[in-house]
Amino acid sequence: MKYLPFCLFLFLMLLQITACNQKTEAKKFRIGFSQCCNDPWREMMEQEMQMELSFHPEVAFEIAVAGNSSDTQINQIRALVDQGIDLLIVAPNETEPLTAIVEEVYNSGIPVILIDRKVNSENYTAFVGADNYQIGKTAGDYIISKFNGVGKILEIQLAMNISPAIERSRGFRDAIAAFPDLEIVAAVKSEGDTEKLVEAFPLYVNQYPAATIAFGHTDGLCQTAAKVLDTLGKKDQLFYLGVDGTPGPNGGLQAIDDGFLNATMLYPTGGTEVI
Repeated sequence: MKYLPFCLFLFLMLLQITACNQKTEAKKFRIGFSQCCNDPWREMMEQEMQMELSFHPEVAFEIAVAGNSSDTQINQIRALVDQGIDLLIVAPNETEPLTAIVEEVYNSGIPVILIDRKVNSENYTAFVGADNYQIGKTAGDYIISKFNGVGKILEIQLAMNISPAIERSRGFRDAIAAFPDLEIVAAVKSEGDTEKLVEAFPLYVNQYPAATIAFGHTDGLCQTAAKVLDTLGKKDQLFYLGVDGTPGPNGGLQAIDDGFLNATMLYPTGGTEVI
């Protein structure tokens, strides 16, 4: 019996610790991240997010990757909201199709941060991303300097229904507009599909034999173009400029070392900053 007060004390302490643990769990801040697709640049974005999250154990984080499907992304966003997230981060697959769901989540009272890509609405909390117009313009300025304002360009475009593609193309074209001898002879509409680009790009090169420059909206598109021409013995016909500048075995920096890119524009992911 003399141990009863002590046992009672231990029991009460255990109850308090359990209650504190339950309270800590209940206080977890839940972030849902809706990612449009998967590629080396986005893998780096997610790695930067996870690295920053390692300093914040109070945050629960879940990623849903839509695989380039806007319908899938919309359904995944609804599922994340149903799980009771406190904040939604979205990299929209397409601008217009994702607008309504972003507005719906924002208007429900859940903060929404857009990363990398935008929607056709101001109904979101914040945007984290680089200035794609300026990236395109800087690429144009680089080409002007490199080729003294003279050359024929094949512009390898991402799908032109996403904001980075639209803004990069506009910035690039605005930069070279004052140089009539520097001409975009064709817009290669890859839609971001490298398999389609493998089939189409040699046709463009054959159609425009005077082309000397390939400006790709991403490093991946540009090095795909270089590799397919390499198999045909025509790689050295073009100068290849991409966008992303990612490290790693599949990144743009390695592609420069391997001879499948001549230059790349740095495009930071914003992964650390968004967290």
